[in-house]
Formats: sequence, C-alpha cells, structure tokens
Amino acid sequence: MSPKRGRGLGVTRAIKAPFSALFQLVFGHGCLLCGKTRSDDALCPDCAASFQPLGQACCAKCGKPRFEPSAVESVGPFVCGACLTEKRYFDHAVSTFLYEGRMRDAILTFKYRKRFRIGGILGRLLARCLPRRLEGRPAADEAVKPDVVIPVPLHISRLREREFNQSAILAKHLAEALGLPTQYSSLERVRATEFQSMLSPSKRIENVRNAFKVTSQKAVSGAHVLLVDDIFTHGATANECAKALKKAGAESVVVATLATPPLGHSVDVPGDEDGEPAS
Repeated sequence: MSPKRGRGLGVTRAIKAPFSALFQLVFGHGCLLCGKTRSDDALCPDCAASFQPLGQACCAKCGKPRFEPSAVESVGPFVCGACLTEKRYFDHAVSTFLYEGRMRDAILTFKYRKRFRIGGILGRLLARCLPRRLEGRPAADEAVKPDVVIPVPLHISRLREREFNQSAILAKHLAEALGLPTQYSSLERVRATEFQSMLSPSKRIENVRNAFKVTSQKAVSGAHVLLVDDIFTHGATANECAKALKKAGAESVVVATLATPPLGHSVDVPGDEDGEPAS
C-alpha cells in the first residue's frame, strides 16, 4: 500500500468513526455495560441479574446494609452508629440495591456517559422494587403514604455541565409508578459544593450546610415527601435537603435511593455520589 493511499484510508476512518459510534449507539444491540452480549435492551440479562438486592439487615434509619446480600439474612433491622450519634432530619431512608459491581457500573454509565436507556431501566427498576422495600419496614416505623415526589436538585452550574439531573429521571419513573405528582422546582440547590467523596464525614456535613432552600413553602407545607436520589452514601446531602423541607413545613421526608454501599464503605470516584463539584 502506498503512503498516500494509507493516509487516505486513515482520514476516511477518522471521518467515519464518529458516525459508526453514533450508529452503534442508536441501532446497536450490544449491552451497554459488558459490551459483549447482544440484547434488545440497554442491559443484557446477565448484567441485570448481577444487581444485588438488599435484604432486611439494614439500618432502620438510613437504610445502609450491615452484611453483603450473600450473607445470612437472619438479622433484622438495626440502627447504625452514625444514626445514633448524628442528627437526622429525614424520617428514614430506603435503598433497593447494593452499590457495587454492575449496579455501580450502570449508575456511572448513566450519569457520566449519558446513556439514557440505562437511566430508563434503572428508573423502572426503582419503581418496581422500592414499594416492596417501603412495605417491608416494621409497622411501628412505617411512614404515611407520600403525597409528592421531589428529586435531589443539582446546582445550576452542574446541571449545565451534565445537561440532565439523574435523580429527576429516577423520580419521574417512581412517581408514575406510585401515581404521585413530581415537583422538580420546589427544592433548589443554591450553591455549588465540593465533591463529597473527597471529604471526611464531618466535612461532608459542613460542605452541604445550607446548600438547599425550598422555593415554594406552599408546595411542601404539610406534605409527606418522598425525596429521590441515585446513591445514598453518608447521607449528608439527603439530610440537608430534608432539613430544608422540614423547615418549610413538610410533615415527613422519606429518602428513596437506587443503591447504597455497605456500612463502612464509601464511593471511590470523585463525584460518584450526591456531591457537587465546586464551581
């Protein structure tokens, strides 16, 4: 092959590459996580089956699990050390899956690679699994049925950068499944904050202090709020949101998240949780 022809082929491939990638994104049938199994959906059955649902051995307040799901689940709900020592403004938090493996990959692919088909799957999964998690709580600790669904908001600078709020997409699917209204603008993040995963637990609390405000007190006053996010880590962001909602008159705030790491574990990717980068 002549050098001139080689350069011509190189240019042709460079031109075709973006269109090929777009074609695969729109028409391809490969799993968006493993990339190997052909599937009519965004995720193949093997990847979806590897998501690890949480059992009953979770903190009754924050919902974080004590054991891996594969461990014996004879231990019932308990209250973890953080919930015993820290002020929790939310009534309780409930997650559906363990934040590791393919579930972690799915959330990150959705958030940072803008694979919206995965977002739809995760939203429907949350809508299908969360009601059972809520119903499975001890009767004495069970909250009143929520009146409204509110997603954890992004700061405007982060929203412009990411172009969507993953929590709002999850909230939409959950609200539709529960037959509830969704309020996307009643709660606002009024300042950008540092990545929570880069901070100690005490600094996480300070990082999001007074970072949220309710824009319409009438919309939340007396309401039982279901606050939706993708990941529950330490819970500082959810707690600060609940604080603002309670201050505005919300009767109760239950936090609903897709996934959470086990107690004693945290996320390991900057921004890989409910924190925001500094603007």
